[in-house]
Amino acid sequence: MTMLEWIREWIMTRLSDLRDRARKKWQDKKICPKIRKVVEKNIDKAADCIPIKSDDWHYEVACYDGARYVVNLQNHTCTCRKWDLTGIPCNHGMSAICSQSLEPEDFVNSCYSVATFIEVYKHAILPVNGPKLWEKTGFVPPLPPNLEGVQEDLQELEDASMMSHKTRGKKGQEAKRIRPSN
Repeated sequence: MTMLEWIREWIMTRLSDLRDRARKKWQDKKICPKIRKVVEKNIDKAADCIPIKSDDWHYEVACYDGARYVVNLQNHTCTCRKWDLTGIPCNHGMSAICSQSLEPEDFVNSCYSVATFIEVYKHAILPVNGPKLWEKTGFVPPLPPNLEGVQEDLQELEDASMMSHKTRGKKGQEAKRIRPSN
């Protein structure tokens, strides 16, 4: 089995396992499990923040280190930019979300949803017949590459590395070699 065939078979099996796991274990969840862990971690960190409500969608979040951030729940943004970059509410956003008793999963980008995961991985890598069943083309099979020059280059590199380790000067530099002139 060639390496390419091994990779194709491994990916085909892996994608099938991911699809089956998503359909069986994640069907009742909104977001994928790894993202759920990040959300829970940010909820824990939100305890260090104090949300100050401006209106239903805008908050100023004060942190214990003195920093203040503006959170917009409608646009899913925070001035720390973590929410903007990842699509997952940061701890400042989570403090605003939790202060209104809203569901944090509703504010996570849809690319992390289980439905999107299933949609993305619904396509399969199809099985391929073995080489015995392949159609004969009548063309000459390709020959392996010529390795004449490669062996010489490898020998030169090996010789150079051996020489560089033999003599060193006081400061660790290679000593100059005096060669007779012809």
